[in-house]
Amino acid sequence: MTKFIYADCSYKLKKTSFLVRCFSISLLVVTLFSSCGIIKNSYYFKEVKRDTTISSLVTPSIDLKIQKKDLLAIGVTSFNKEDDIFYNGEVLPPGVPLTYSVDSNGNIQFHRLGLVKVEGKSLSEVKTELESELQPYLKDPIIKIAFANHKITVFGSVAHATAVNIVDQPISLFDALVQAGDLTADAVRRDVLIIRDSANKKQFTHINLENTSVFNSQYYYLQPNDLVYVRPNIEKTERDAKLQRTQQVITMTAGTLSIILFVLDRVIK
Repeated sequence: MTKFIYADCSYKLKKTSFLVRCFSISLLVVTLFSSCGIIKNSYYFKEVKRDTTISSLVTPSIDLKIQKKDLLAIGVTSFNKEDDIFYNGEVLPPGVPLTYSVDSNGNIQFHRLGLVKVEGKSLSEVKTELESELQPYLKDPIIKIAFANHKITVFGSVAHATAVNIVDQPISLFDALVQAGDLTADAVRRDVLIIRDSANKKQFTHINLENTSVFNSQYYYLQPNDLVYVRPNIEKTERDAKLQRTQQVITMTAGTLSIILFVLDRVIK
């Protein structure tokens, strides 16, 4: 009688062990298949056909115009080294230009010249004008001028959010993204948002980087104070997080069942 009971218990344990083993294998199979989801790749110019030629391209503005409240970095060099210091400052290191603020009337205050009207002019125009006006005071003056406060802000799904300085001419959207370390893997390339100030209004424009339409957009070349926001793929992020949680649960369950299987095998023996 005792042998019969023992044989019956042994049979049940073996049966249970077999079921646990099968269940563990099933969990492992589910784990493998759950990680094999369909991934839709996103990359630059995804919709562009091979060997495509674009007939028209957007060209950058010839020159950015100076506006009120702009900051201009202006350096002066000439053969009159003793006089150069009056234009470049005594306390600044060599090669570091003075910064001039454009006032509410569109002027800057310049040594020897007094008020100089700069609003509405390009940097090259102001450079030529200053070099001409300084001829009576300096021998062969050379002016270096750049914007000191023009920048583009890039943030969102990029490697690192950054403020890109615009020194003397507009930069392209791709140049700005490169300086931000490029887009991250979860970035939505078909929907990059550009926010631009225009006549005291905010303009919101969506750019698709998966096709060539970006090259014909007036937003291809960025303007001072533009905001570039790269939207993350929320659906992909949530799906990946859910998949990760599911795999963790399956892994923990499979581990627990493996321990049970090990114990049962020892009991049977």
